[in-house]
Amino acid sequence: MMEKKIRQFTISADDFGASTRANQNILHLAMSGKIDRVAVLIRGQFTADEISALQKTPAKIDLHLDIPCMHKNYAIHHSTPRRIMYFLRALINGDISSHKIALIWHDQLQQFEKVFGTKPNGINSHEHTHFFPPYFHIMCHLAQNNNISFIRYGSHGITPKSKMTSIILSLLHMYNKRIYAAFSSMTTTAQLTSLDWILSKKDPLSLIPHNTELICHPERPEEYAFLSKIY
Repeated sequence: MMEKKIRQFTISADDFGASTRANQNILHLAMSGKIDRVAVLIRGQFTADEISALQKTPAKIDLHLDIPCMHKNYAIHHSTPRRIMYFLRALINGDISSHKIALIWHDQLQQFEKVFGTKPNGINSHEHTHFFPPYFHIMCHLAQNNNISFIRYGSHGITPKSKMTSIILSLLHMYNKRIYAAFSSMTTTAQLTSLDWILSKKDPLSLIPHNTELICHPERPEEYAFLSKIY
């Protein structure tokens, strides 16, 4: 009898609640054991039956924090530079001040508890916004104050540093090291990567180090197809 392969990395599916297709694809992968964690947009679109089905899978269920005004406009501004410019403008205007974000994310955690009847297993964010240092501090506080130990960070860094997004996150990651060190109760994987950064490579799996959180978006047909074939 052939021994079953054991994955040495964690697969996290983002954006449950983004659309019906995202929900269906994520549920199918979670039910078949292809993914380990599911990040839920608590302000998204889902039914009671979809929530019930998700809770019956072996996957950990995380809260995918988002910023309402940013979420809406990110859908319009597809390029990374334009998203950065929009983020900076909103920050300067005070639309996404630390105080406002703390209140919004606290409210989203309460909404999650109301929908799922329990706290999330972990916390991360849409479009990696929690890597912005003031927001990273807010997220760590939110997790610690609610006994949520797992966060998306990657204690040893971001890999590979070949895309603009991964380079920016690597720079923010270095700054966040001091913040992460101050929260001794927090756990994370050693590395962090995203499937869309490596999917075009010849052998994507060979590029994923052990103890890495692999972020994926099964709503995208090419990522769903890849994940469907993974062990």
